[in-house]
Amino acid sequence: MRIRPGIELAALTDVGCERENNEDRYSYWEPASDEQFQQKGRLAIVADGMGGYEGGQEASRIAIEAVENTYANSAGHPRTLLLEGFLAAHYRIQDLPFRTLLCMVWGQPARPSPCSKTSFTMRMSVIPAYT
Repeated sequence: MRIRPGIELAALTDVGCERENNEDRYSYWEPASDEQFQQKGRLAIVADGMGGYEGGQEASRIAIEAVENTYANSAGHPRTLLLEGFLAAHYRIQDLPFRTLLCMVWGQPARPSPCSKTSFTMRMSVIPAYT
């Protein structure tokens, strides 16, 4: 993957004191073509896997893949592509055997939904950046 100048990437995760594995996922993507880069820019995604809940690791992986694939492989306005990616993630996770529900929480701390067996909460902040 080509990474253009102007950004530095780093990632660090921590399993904490109670877990044996980390269920969080993250990804970075930017288009190879300069024309697409001008339209879509960069995409950085973090999915909080809700450690201790059934299927959190798988749900966070699916969420990252769905959002990135939709954003990278579809045409349209970046905001529309993100929303389509979030919906794709939601539906793919619902199709998992353990019937995980994906909650999309905008700008709020991740937490289980009081009305469902939530194993994954996706905290999302859409921050448009133009250079």
